Amino acid sequence: MSNGNFTRVKKWLVGLTGVAMLVASISLSKAGIGFTGDAAWIGLVIAVSLTCAEFMFDSNFDEFNWTILVLGLAAYVYSIIANINGFYLYLGLEGTMWTNFNAKSVLGGIFMDVYPELAIAWALSESKVGDLLGNLVKSWKNPEDMTSNEQPKGNNNQQNNNNGNRGGSGNQGNNNGGGRREESGGRPQGQMSAAMSNLPRSEASSPMGYSRPEPRMSNQQPQMRPSLTPEDILEYGRRSGIKND
Repeated sequence: MSNGNFTRVKKWLVGLTGVAMLVASISLSKAGIGFTGDAAWIGLVIAVSLTCAEFMFDSNFDEFNWTILVLGLAAYVYSIIANINGFYLYLGLEGTMWTNFNAKSVLGGIFMDVYPELAIAWALSESKVGDLLGNLVKSWKNPEDMTSNEQPKGNNNQQNNNNGNRGGSGNQGNNNGGGRREESGGRPQGQMSAAMSNLPRSEASSPMGYSRPEPRMSNQQPQMRPSLTPEDILEYGRRSGIKND
């Protein structure tokens, strides 16, 4: 069996045991909460809600806030105690863990409460998204991140990289299509276009970025030729050798 197939089988097994342990933990918490009879459904709702709060706590730290932190911690503590009480109930032990400490029940209650979320996340290849201890350490070191509305820096860098990659693909297409730089100034076509966009409209319309100067309108009136008199016409004919009949 290759490494890829073996890893796939392990993920399936871990995922199945995680789901099975989740159902068992909910059932044990329901019994440990103590509602019976007509109110038994209340214990079930509480047990499922505790599990959902733990899932929220084990989410991405970028979506963390103070309410999720406090609610998640309370859910873990309450659920672990409920599991331990369920162990005492089903094992027939007298008293509670405070009066009759039983290591097997205490460790079993902790394991059954922490394992399901971690196992399911690992089976889905999302164990790095968020976990109990990791989010506790991050909230201790970076409490300001839980109240900031700014987008995480990692996401901004990733978005900028994606935009840069898309821009690089566009430049690659321009290079493949033209394969040359502009003759004017030896600048790439993209830079030449950006420079031309800053030129006046009349200059940007020219292929080389320049245009012929437009003729300027003068306020002076055009000079009119003086009108010819009959004497001028006779004098012109005399000099030209034209005889006057």
